[in-house]
Amino acid sequence: MPNMFISLDVPRGEGVGLPAIVSNTGHPKTFVLGGAVLGGRYIVEGSNDGGNSWDILVDDDGTEALFLSSNGGAKSIDCIVAQVRVRSIRNSAAAAPPSITMGAPPALGNNFFSSIPVPALQGLGDPLDLGLRVGPLKTFTARGSTVAGARFSILASMDGVQFDEIIQFTADQQGARSRQVMCRYLRVLRGGALGGNPLIAVGGEPVQEASGGSALPSSELSVASERAFAVTATEGEEVLAEYVAPLSALAAATLTPDFAGVARGGTGTRFRVRIGGSVGIPDGDELAAFEASEVEAPRAGQGAPFARPGAGSSLIKITGQGNGAVLRSFDLLFHGA
Repeated sequence: MPNMFISLDVPRGEGVGLPAIVSNTGHPKTFVLGGAVLGGRYIVEGSNDGGNSWDILVDDDGTEALFLSSNGGAKSIDCIVAQVRVRSIRNSAAAAPPSITMGAPPALGNNFFSSIPVPALQGLGDPLDLGLRVGPLKTFTARGSTVAGARFSILASMDGVQFDEIIQFTADQQGARSRQVMCRYLRVLRGGALGGNPLIAVGGEPVQEASGGSALPSSELSVASERAFAVTATEGEEVLAEYVAPLSALAAATLTPDFAGVARGGTGTRFRVRIGGSVGIPDGDELAAFEASEVEAPRAGQGAPFARPGAGSSLIKITGQGNGAVLRSFDLLFHGA
């Protein structure tokens, strides 16, 4: 798989741009600004779970993915994240936004993404087993630990018995931070003041296979989120989530979409995957879909194979139809037909 170069969606005025799927890229990730920054700032955020754990990307030398002026230079961040997006703060909606481009090498194999169990009370949480295919670079995000005096230490172990601290979070929005450490198990030690229940997510690079190749073929790309999406439109389709996905970088000439999630809704409820069209509008070609029943249950649908897009990145939309219907924990996989 070749290096990836992708133009991130930069919002006009205040707000956040569409997330870009970067789960099949390695490190470092380099961000370059093109154009002027007039009084505000642009922040590149990363997430490992596609839900609420978004935070500014921070390199281990303290470099932040933050642009305050047009001469800020390139920002290179060692990190493994599933998605990136741009947040605009105090920028005028009247001025055209600058461009922000990300460049990154391909992942050595299948990057690892998960959440670490956080205990509700002081003490140790359950360990997370990373398995045997996670390499040394790991990126952590913690969101929701806003209680003054609270401490959340990430502990690492090779044998599941002896754990040592590798990083600590004491407040919300401390950045998506990375550490180089070889381990099989991770767990959280909670201390200090009680209150709140933060989400701590981790992304890890894969180990290099003995053959020098990838652990998994580069003809797959996954888009997933643990969030719960509710349909509020009284009629017709509603866009629930949108992403920029580099489908043109996949190896397979023909792709098949597999769409799954936990869904609930009344008669006529339908959740769809669409490609292309306009941002924020439920248009574009339908790739896959499934219907939901009144009882919440896992649902899945496979779409027909389609030709891999030839160039650039593709706009992918998750839409819902049926007022009050809910979709959560969805996973969309594009793979070779």
